[in-house]
Amino acid sequence: MGAPELGGGRTAKEEAGIERLAWLQGCWSLTTGERDVEEYWMAPKGSSMLGIARTTRNGLLADYDSMDDVDVIASGIETAIAELVDAAATAAEQEVEAESAARQ
Repeated sequence: MGAPELGGGRTAKEEAGIERLAWLQGCWSLTTGERDVEEYWMAPKGSSMLGIARTTRNGLLADYDSMDDVDVIASGIETAIAELVDAAATAAEQEVEAESAARQ
Protein backbone atom coordinates (compact mmCIF):
# COMPACT_ATOMS: atom_id res chain seq x y z
CA MET A 1 0.00 0.00 0.00
CA GLY A 2 1.43 3.39 -1.04
CA ALA A 3 1.56 6.67 0.81
CA PRO A 4 -1.74 8.60 0.95
CA GLU A 5 -2.10 11.21 -1.76
CA LEU A 6 -2.73 14.89 -1.15
CA GLY A 7 -4.17 17.40 -3.60
CA GLY A 8 -2.47 17.33 -7.01
CA GLY A 9 -1.52 13.66 -6.64
CA ARG A 10 1.34 14.42 -4.23
CA THR A 11 2.03 12.34 -1.14
CA ALA A 12 2.47 13.41 2.48
CA LYS A 13 6.21 12.63 2.10
CA GLU A 14 6.47 15.07 -0.82
CA GLU A 15 4.55 17.71 1.14
CA ALA A 16 7.02 17.38 4.02
CA GLY A 17 9.91 17.51 1.54
CA ILE A 18 8.96 20.90 0.10
CA GLU A 19 8.69 22.30 3.64
CA ARG A 20 12.46 21.74 3.92
CA LEU A 21 12.84 24.59 1.41
CA ALA A 22 10.99 27.10 3.59
CA TRP A 23 14.29 28.92 4.22
CA LEU A 24 14.26 29.96 0.54
CA GLN A 25 11.13 32.12 0.89
CA GLY A 26 11.60 35.85 0.60
CA CYS A 27 13.73 38.16 -1.52
CA TRP A 28 17.24 37.25 -2.65
CA SER A 29 19.68 39.30 -4.68
CA LEU A 30 23.20 39.02 -6.05
CA THR A 31 25.26 41.75 -7.69
CA THR A 32 28.42 40.92 -9.60
CA GLY A 33 29.97 43.66 -11.65
CA GLU A 34 27.27 45.13 -13.87
CA ARG A 35 24.85 42.23 -13.35
CA ASP A 36 22.03 42.16 -10.78
CA VAL A 37 20.02 39.01 -10.09
CA GLU A 38 16.83 39.14 -8.00
CA GLU A 39 14.60 36.25 -6.91
CA TYR A 40 11.34 36.35 -4.99
CA TRP A 41 10.00 33.11 -3.45
CA MET A 42 6.65 32.48 -1.78
CA ALA A 43 6.42 30.17 1.24
CA PRO A 44 5.83 26.46 0.60
CA LYS A 45 2.13 25.68 0.37
CA GLY A 46 0.20 22.91 -1.30
CA SER A 47 3.48 20.96 -1.78
CA SER A 48 4.85 23.64 -4.11
CA MET A 49 6.70 26.94 -4.08
CA LEU A 50 6.27 29.82 -6.49
CA GLY A 51 9.01 32.20 -7.47
CA ILE A 52 10.09 34.76 -10.02
CA ALA A 53 13.57 35.90 -11.04
CA ARG A 54 14.98 38.85 -12.97
CA THR A 55 18.51 39.52 -14.20
CA THR A 56 19.60 42.95 -15.37
CA ARG A 57 22.92 43.91 -16.92
CA ASN A 58 23.96 47.55 -17.16
CA GLY A 59 20.45 48.51 -16.04
CA LEU A 60 18.73 46.59 -18.87
CA LEU A 61 16.68 43.40 -18.61
CA ALA A 62 18.90 40.45 -19.57
CA ASP A 63 16.76 37.48 -18.45
CA TYR A 64 13.73 36.54 -16.41
CA ASP A 65 12.06 33.35 -15.25
CA SER A 66 9.02 32.27 -13.32
CA MET A 67 9.15 29.13 -11.27
CA ASP A 68 5.48 28.24 -11.11
CA ASP A 69 5.64 24.76 -9.63
CA VAL A 70 8.82 23.75 -7.92
CA ASP A 71 8.24 20.02 -7.64
CA VAL A 72 11.08 18.98 -5.34
CA ILE A 73 10.69 16.07 -2.95
CA ALA A 74 12.90 15.34 0.08
CA SER A 75 15.30 12.99 -1.70
CA GLY A 76 16.08 15.53 -4.44
CA ILE A 77 16.32 18.79 -2.51
CA GLU A 78 20.07 18.67 -1.85
CA THR A 79 20.77 17.91 -5.52
CA ALA A 80 18.58 20.78 -6.72
CA ILE A 81 20.24 23.25 -4.33
CA ALA A 82 23.73 22.09 -5.34
CA GLU A 83 22.85 22.58 -9.03
CA LEU A 84 21.56 26.12 -8.36
CA VAL A 85 24.68 27.05 -6.39
CA ASP A 86 26.96 25.61 -9.10
CA ALA A 87 25.10 27.48 -11.84
CA ALA A 88 25.34 30.78 -9.93
CA ALA A 89 29.06 30.26 -9.26
CA THR A 90 29.73 29.42 -12.91
CA ALA A 91 27.84 32.50 -14.10
CA ALA A 92 29.76 34.73 -11.66
CA GLU A 93 33.10 33.25 -12.77
CA GLN A 94 32.24 33.76 -16.44
CA GLU A 95 31.32 37.38 -15.79
CA VAL A 96 34.57 38.05 -13.93
CA GLU A 97 36.54 36.43 -16.77
CA ALA A 98 34.67 38.50 -19.38
CA GLU A 99 35.28 41.74 -17.45
CA SER A 100 38.95 40.85 -17.05
CA ALA A 101 39.30 40.09 -20.77
CA ALA A 102 37.57 43.36 -21.67
CA ARG A 103 40.10 45.33 -19.61
CA GLN A 104 43.09 43.79 -21.41
